[in-house]
Parts: sequence; C-alpha cells; structure tokens
Amino acid sequence: DADRLHSRGNAVRARGAAGWYAFAVEGLSLEKLLNRCAQEGIRLRRVCRCGAKRATGSVRAADWAALSALCERMGFRLTQGEASGPVRLAGLFRRRALLVTGVLAFLVLLWGLTSCLWFVRVTGAGPYAGEVARILQAHEIRPGRLRYTLDVAALQRDLHSQLTGLAWVGVEVSGVYLTVSCVQAEPADEAQADGPADLVAARDGVVRALRVYAGTPLVQAGDVVRKGQVLVRGEERAFDGAVTPVRAAGEVEARVWYTGEATVSGTLLQTEATGRVQEARTLCTPFFQIAFEEGTDFTDYDTAWRALPLGGIFPVWLRVARYEEVERRAVARPEEEVREEAGRAAWRLAQQAAGFHAQVVDKWIEYSMIKEGGYRALAVLETVENIAVAPEERTDELEE
Repeated sequence: DADRLHSRGNAVRARGAAGWYAFAVEGLSLEKLLNRCAQEGIRLRRVCRCGAKRATGSVRAADWAALSALCERMGFRLTQGEASGPVRLAGLFRRRALLVTGVLAFLVLLWGLTSCLWFVRVTGAGPYAGEVARILQAHEIRPGRLRYTLDVAALQRDLHSQLTGLAWVGVEVSGVYLTVSCVQAEPADEAQADGPADLVAARDGVVRALRVYAGTPLVQAGDVVRKGQVLVRGEERAFDGAVTPVRAAGEVEARVWYTGEATVSGTLLQTEATGRVQEARTLCTPFFQIAFEEGTDFTDYDTAWRALPLGGIFPVWLRVARYEEVERRAVARPEEEVREEAGRAAWRLAQQAAGFHAQVVDKWIEYSMIKEGGYRALAVLETVENIAVAPEERTDELEE
C-alpha cells in the first residue's frame, strides 16, 4: 500500500503546476512527518514550528497532492493557505477567464489595426487622379493591406515612369496612412511666360528639410536664414556645364519662432468713500441755466445726477449733482495672480502672431519681475512651416 501511494504521489506531482502553497499541519511527532517528506522527495520551505503539535511552511504546488496523501496516511491534519507564484496566476486566470480572453483579443485587434493601411490620400494629382488610382489598384493597395508587405520604392518607380505629366511624385507611409503627393509639370508655354525666378525666405528661421523640384538649392538643413534670403536659385546646370534659367519650385521646411510680450501691474487702484457729500443744484431751461452752487472742491469723487421737473407742462427742471468724496489707494495684488495674467496675455499675443493653425512643436514662457510687484511675460512659440516663396508672392501679410 505504501509503494502504491508513493507511486500515486509521484504521478500527481508530475501533473502539478509550478508555484507554492502555504500550509499548516497539526498532529503528534511532526519530526516523523518532515522526515517522511524528505524521503519521498516532497519539497518544503520556510517550515516553522509554532508549538508542540503545529507547524507552518510552504510546499511546492506539484507536491501538494503527495503531502495531502501522506498527512492523511499518518493521521495529521493539513490546512491549505494562500498560493504564490505561477499557480496563483493560473487560479486568477481561471477565475477571470472572460477578462483575460477579452484583453488578449483587444491586443490582437490593436496589433492588426496598427499593422495595416486603412487610409489612402492622394494630393495634387489633378487630372491624373484616375491614373494614380489605377496604379494603386495594380499594387493591390486597399484598406487592410499589411504595411510590411508593401514595396514603397516599387510603387514610387511605377508612378514616376507611367505618369509623365507629373514633375514629382512622393509616396509616404505614416501609421495607418499612405500618402501620395503629386506635383504637376508646368507647361512649357506657361513657364516661358512666367520666366525664371528664385525662391526666397518669407521670414527668419532655421532650415529643417528641403524638397526641391526645380532649381538649385543654396541652403541645407541646419542653416540659419533671414527674411528675403534666396533659398533656391532659379537655374539648373546640365551635364555639359551649361546653366539654364528655370522657375524654382520646392518647399523649404524651417523652424520659425513667434513671440508675444505682455506687462501687468502688481497693484490695483481701489476707491473707498470717506462719507463726505456735497450737492450742486442748477436750474435748467432749454434757453439758459442758473447754477446755485459752484460744484465741489473734492479732489477725488464719484458723481451722481438726478433731474427734478419744476414747470409742469413747461420745460423747466432742477438738476442736482451729488458729489461723494472718495480716497484712491494702490493695493498690492497676489503675485501668482499677476504672473498668471501676464502669461495668458503673452500667449494670446504669440498665438495671434503665429496664426491659430500653425504647427506648434514647442513653446515656453519667461517671466521677469518689474517695479511695484508687476510682471513682464515673454511667450515664445516654435513652429514648423514652409518659408519658401517666389518674390512676387510675398504679400503684405508675409512681410509683417
């Protein structure tokens, strides 16, 4: 019987899960139980004697069935405690099977959504939009297409080779978007009519990236440029060294800064009535006025007027001016309130200068204290925008 139980315990341990169970055991001769556990390979840890008949500890989850059978055989009372390790997680998963399944399904769905192309945007194609759509269909570009299966270089080569009416085609994959940007070729007669021209900077900035479609770039990424500086020269050099005037075309993406400055006083002027009051009466008609008093000798005062009709049906009335003396004194405002008000005003001015649709990449604000507890705030907005324009396109707004 003992050999059969020992074999049964080994079989249970082989099927058991990893982890540990806390236990408490009660009975006589606990040393015999511990020795028997060592003989049968039942793994115990942190065994603590709590009295003459009681001990606590932890048993390997795979050995729990064997320990239970051994205690039953030897007449010991075994109580199971909390689980730890993987066996505890397994129990949690069994109790929360629906929640775990939902989380795993959500993660799989999220991976699928972010690994596919769901939107295709075509800009600047004009009359070639149908041809662009045909080429995209030939490359099996559709919503749900896995991004890593798309050969962007091959798609761009086909667009360049098949659409000869386009001067430039760019293909960009960003997240779940596929963007095809097209620039139509300018007819020769229109280009000749407009004549060659450079691209100049509409405002100061630091060049971030260039996309030149026609002309010779004179700046590169990282260069600091000033308003009016030539960015792309309207000429191109052929293989034989000949220089051909062209109308420069392209985009120069630059970092541009806009500022707004505001000053707010740290004191607030308050008035307080002293209690002294004077009145001045004047008899009024449409033709003349008679003043009975000369007004007031108060330095600071508030005034209230009222009219009393005297002539019945005749236009005669008495105008009474009431003067209430007040004292005006400067009261210090809370520093945080002054600072916050100056900051809000500075941000508003900076946003107005940059335009509310500007692509803001960074912003910060600097404060300086002025006399009488006031604050001066300087807000700075850093934006990224295309600053390349033709000289005739520099409108008054850009000049500002």
